[in-house]
Amino acid sequence: MPDIKGPENRERPPGHELTAETAPPTYPGPAGGRLSLITDIGVLVAGVWLAVAPFVLGHDGIAFWNTLVTGAVIAVLALARLGSPPRTSRLGLVQLALGVWLIVSPFLLGYDDDLPATRTSYATGAVIAVLALASAASGGRARSVTRD
Repeated sequence: MPDIKGPENRERPPGHELTAETAPPTYPGPAGGRLSLITDIGVLVAGVWLAVAPFVLGHDGIAFWNTLVTGAVIAVLALARLGSPPRTSRLGLVQLALGVWLIVSPFLLGYDDDLPATRTSYATGAVIAVLALASAASGGRARSVTRD
């Protein structure tokens, strides 16, 4: 059986040695990095759903604008977190606040009698709040290279 070496252990031609500048990036273990990535993608999907839900479910009035704008903001925040996690770790708290807002907004804005809009706000708000908490609990993702 041939001896298979990983990229960091194989022999390299002269001038192509593995140094701190050319080393492949290292990422945190699955508990932090992978969970946070999954939660950020989940929040993005929930935000996109929330932004299109008024058109799909036929919301009107303040329920239309609340779900559309809140969903768009959540989706943009999720994209920012996916693009640059170390710099945007506090945006998870904003996502959590928006998730809670979605849960209480039908009562505060007076559209709790619109059942589809209220259910959309409750369900999506709860999902976003739980995912934002899970992302915060996982410690976020480090995308920077760890050098020895």
